[in-house]
Amino acid sequence: LGDRGMTIAHVERTPFQKVQIDHAGTEAFSCHLADEEPALLELLELLNRLKLEEFAGVARSKARYVKLWENIGIDAVGPLAFRKHIVPVYEGINAILRGTGKRLLVHYDGKVRQIADDIARLGFDLDSLTPEPEGDMDPAEARRLWPECFFWLHPSLTWFMLPKEELVARIRGMASAVGPRHYCFELSEGV
Repeated sequence: LGDRGMTIAHVERTPFQKVQIDHAGTEAFSCHLADEEPALLELLELLNRLKLEEFAGVARSKARYVKLWENIGIDAVGPLAFRKHIVPVYEGINAILRGTGKRLLVHYDGKVRQIADDIARLGFDLDSLTPEPEGDMDPAEARRLWPECFFWLHPSLTWFMLPKEELVARIRGMASAVGPRHYCFELSEGV
């Protein structure tokens, strides 16, 4: 992609996801979040400030695209916590990138239907949009909801167990569903 001017800066996920996945674990993190544990909220506030400083540095880079390796499991996080703790970080990132000509790609290969309006409002591109069973939105619906979004399409991992002709037909169906522009395919797993 480099020869076509598509330079991408990769940024590790937001602190909310980092603490949940890498440090506390989903269950403990969810309990502390539900209890609004002061130490957790203070940690998230500090880490969010650092994440925004990181994006300020990325805003000065030559990259045209910024990929945030988010990987949110909305069924574990829930839309309320997403809006309270993660959306403000995205809004801060958008403010930093505004006017730079850079596009934000956010890695969501799971369920996105519950936060579809948030994604539309925030205006980022979707990296690794995956249909069922991993995700919960087919590409045609995603294109209707987000007509200007650039999709990095990811075929369901279950498809790779199908006969070759059926796999090819499903992948062509994804391409047809999103239309003639603003997409590419990727495989983020070892198939």
